[in-house]
Amino acid sequence: MRRLECVSKRKYYLNVIIALFSFVVLIISLVASVAFPAMQLPRVNGPYNVAVVEMDIPTMDEDYVHAMLYYPTLETRSSSIPYLKPSIATLFCREFLKITAPPPFNTNAWLVNNWQLASLSAIREAEPIQYTSMPLAIHSHGLFGSSRVYAYQTMSLAA
Repeated sequence: MRRLECVSKRKYYLNVIIALFSFVVLIISLVASVAFPAMQLPRVNGPYNVAVVEMDIPTMDEDYVHAMLYYPTLETRSSSIPYLKPSIATLFCREFLKITAPPPFNTNAWLVNNWQLASLSAIREAEPIQYTSMPLAIHSHGLFGSSRVYAYQTMSLAA
């Protein structure tokens, strides 16, 4: 009986330590959110502005592939696109916290919501530059990736 009490006390103290650590992580996350607000990634350097078109390309097995076409443009209107789609950003946050955060905070994706707020300087569906030929660069993010993660690098190629 006494041994059972000793084990339950250890478990209690372990739970208290985990709860205190989780509270500290929460406070650090809140301070970091205020200290490092969402950012706008800088415009890419190049002779042209960058435009983007998103499309879903059908495949033979009645599915589709999501593609993003980045191309140079002369339009100058101020515009931005999200760095990550909100659904993908939430998924990234949730999976990241499952691996790194202690319980009970490993289910709260809002702790790292800055991923959802970052944006890129690109113009949606702008008029492309008028050349008879242009180089074509095709980029694939690979298995288990997202085309948005490499958007900044791909925009640099387009500019």
